[in-house]
Amino acid sequence: MRVLIVEDEADLADALTVGLRREGYAVDAAGDGTTALDRLSYTPYDAVLLDLNLPDIDGLEVCRAIRTDLDSITRALMLTARDSIEERVAGLDEGADDYLAKPFALPELLRRRDHHGSLGDRRGKRGGESRGAGLYCVVRYARRCDPLRR
Repeated sequence: MRVLIVEDEADLADALTVGLRREGYAVDAAGDGTTALDRLSYTPYDAVLLDLNLPDIDGLEVCRAIRTDLDSITRALMLTARDSIEERVAGLDEGADDYLAKPFALPELLRRRDHHGSLGDRRGKRGGESRGAGLYCVVRYARRCDPLRR
């Protein structure tokens, strides 16, 4: 499974990269939303971990573009420090299939895949063929978060 991490905090991006690679994922990274959308336009990622607070484009805007401009049928999971009900609903309204607030541990993220199928095929939701089954995650760095914690 191929994952794109879109995170401007290098420490978190690196930790997620290491953790996901240990779980068998192929991982790429982008530090902003513009780069992420560019890569998504020509690479069929199964998963994208996308920060809400990016330096150029808000993560909700990126998620909206993924769903509308790119017409992606890939699963979406937002993973963020923004944890209010309003923010969760906004994320889901922009096309996320699930929303995980921080702090989190990598096993929790992976269990969401197992339990909800967040890394699974989205064809049942949008119809048609999938460019790649997966999830789009919105990730916001929190210093207290250790995604490698087991």
